[in-house]
Amino acid sequence: MKAKAGDIGVLKRNYWLIALLWTIAIVVSLFWNFHQQEERLHALAFNNLKLSFDKDVVYRLWASRHGGVYVPISDHTPPNPYLAHTEIKGEPYFRYMKPFFTEQSCLRCHGHQGYEVGDVRGGISVSAKAAPYYTHLRSRQKTLLMGHGVIWLAGIFAAGAMAFRTISMRRKGEAEQIRAEEALRKSEERYRSIITVSNTGAWEYNRETDFLWGSPEYFTMLGHDPEDYAMTGQNNLQHLWIDFLHPEDRERAPAFFTDYLNTGSKGMYEQHFRMRHKDGHWVWILSRGKTLSYPDGTLTNLTLGTHINISEKKLAEQEHNKLQSQLYQAQKMESVGRLAGGVAHDFNNKLTVINGYSEMALDMMDPSDPLRETIQEIHSAGNKSADIVRQLLAFAREQTVSPVELDLNDSISCMLKMLQRLIGENIDLIWRPGQNLWSVKIDPSQVDQIMANLAVNSRDAISDTGKITIETANIDVDEDYCRQYAYAVPGQYVMLAVSDDGCGMDKEALANLFEPFFTTKEAGKGTGLGLAMVYGIVKQNNGFINVYSESGKGTAFKIYLPRHEAEESFWKPAIESNGQVPTGTETVLIVEDEDGVLQMSRQILERLGYTVQIAGNPSEALQLSEEYDGAIPLLITDVVMPEMNGRDLASRMATNRPGLKTLYMSGYTANAIVHNGVLDEDVKFLQKPFTVKDLAEKVREAIVQEQKH
Repeated sequence: MKAKAGDIGVLKRNYWLIALLWTIAIVVSLFWNFHQQEERLHALAFNNLKLSFDKDVVYRLWASRHGGVYVPISDHTPPNPYLAHTEIKGEPYFRYMKPFFTEQSCLRCHGHQGYEVGDVRGGISVSAKAAPYYTHLRSRQKTLLMGHGVIWLAGIFAAGAMAFRTISMRRKGEAEQIRAEEALRKSEERYRSIITVSNTGAWEYNRETDFLWGSPEYFTMLGHDPEDYAMTGQNNLQHLWIDFLHPEDRERAPAFFTDYLNTGSKGMYEQHFRMRHKDGHWVWILSRGKTLSYPDGTLTNLTLGTHINISEKKLAEQEHNKLQSQLYQAQKMESVGRLAGGVAHDFNNKLTVINGYSEMALDMMDPSDPLRETIQEIHSAGNKSADIVRQLLAFAREQTVSPVELDLNDSISCMLKMLQRLIGENIDLIWRPGQNLWSVKIDPSQVDQIMANLAVNSRDAISDTGKITIETANIDVDEDYCRQYAYAVPGQYVMLAVSDDGCGMDKEALANLFEPFFTTKEAGKGTGLGLAMVYGIVKQNNGFINVYSESGKGTAFKIYLPRHEAEESFWKPAIESNGQVPTGTETVLIVEDEDGVLQMSRQILERLGYTVQIAGNPSEALQLSEEYDGAIPLLITDVVMPEMNGRDLASRMATNRPGLKTLYMSGYTANAIVHNGVLDEDVKFLQKPFTVKDLAEKVREAIVQEQKH
């Protein structure tokens, strides 16, 4: 601003200098013209008087012969002829005078008078008033003065106008420049703000010198002071970039940049990598750049670009991918669960027939019968198959359970001796119960299944000696935890942890850990259903499970079961089993759409003393109920059947037979009597496949126990 104000001052000084020079030129011109006018006046007077003189010359020739007027030569009477100024009676006159000089011819007559050649001895003159001439001169001078004044004013005005225009243009240019500079300053401020807010750093790389320049933001986004990296000879590509890279990116990122330069720098250079922050954490960077080119298209040695901090975006992407993976895994497990449940339903019907008939056959056969061993193998294979199906149902969360309120510390304490025998004496079992543990609601048999499977899994991971640690604790799961694990729900949980110092698992094993039939064990040493069953049990009880493992460093399973508020009553079995198969004489109606199961159930109950009526579908059962005159205290029905489900059938029959009790049976159950596998409180249920004893006890229990409402 000061420099520009000085420029205008110089213009003003130049204007006044030009005006002064112009004035001097006008004055000099004026005086010069005045002088020229006087010279012209004198020449005019001279010519006019000379004319008058010439007219009188002839007349006055005699003066030359008789001496004339003698005019002595002096400073005022120069040689002939001359114009002199004189006054006559106080009035100015021009006087044209011509003195006579003595010549050689004059001496013939005047030699005796003492004349010598060159002497002035006489002359003649003509006079004229000077006033008219001076009046004319002043008129001309006035005209000259006015003309020069006009010219001077015109020059001053022109110079002033030019100076004013120049100053105005300069000031306008300065104003525009000021506005442009202000706009540039604001633009730079906005750019700087954008750069600062967006964590964008600029860089410039010279391929010829291997010199890398970085803007302040290049360093501040990494937590460094730019002054610590002043532009010295050390600031090459290695010093300012490669040394900052994450070890996993240190080969890939420079190779990609070098490849971009070596292949002609086509298009934009762009890649992602991690750079080390001053505090030690890693910053994700999006690097973009372009090599500059000359007007003819040839490339220069300069590549310009930017670094943008995209850590938040990368973290969000990683979190999204993690949640997407968890969702995909959950959907996959859900699909496999539905498949397992469907297979188990049909398979259980067949197993019910196989196991039931083989068991009845064994009861009827003589111990010495040669076929007994064959039937025993059939029965054993059927029971093993039933165990597999039971595990599949547990994974599919279709296992029918009766949850009760319990203390995990008490349940696990009762199992410690059994677990120690299961894992062997070479492995230490460490029990660390949590203090003031909250209650949970779960079927006690499911706790047994969880602990047995996790203990066996840990045992198999330990090759020789080692330790297995069981812990419980009260845990509050917050929103931050749930953001990391999509399947978790905020709330209060009881945590059950089983950890070992065995061989651990790799990432592939962890990714497929809970899938049915997935196993890392040798052939014949595991079905791959143990952990799948644990997963299903935990999910069925609205909990979740996390696994932490590294190869060679052991594994930790952490199960989270929801806290359950204490209730007054606890579950107790309706009938104490004394080891004997209970019998009865009541009439029982069996409704089953699987004919093999229907006939087998009829035979078992008839052998136990019951009167049995059978129906292959709900319509047939309703018709039989209306036509049968005797009492039917118990209805045994499959849950899933064509026409209507078992519960609807029981409701229809109860309208005509008040007090009718119902025992449901199924390979897997529908939501008619369970919710996510949990039985309604007033429901009696028999899981397929069942044994003769199972059927006998459930029938007796259903008949003698008062039905709850």
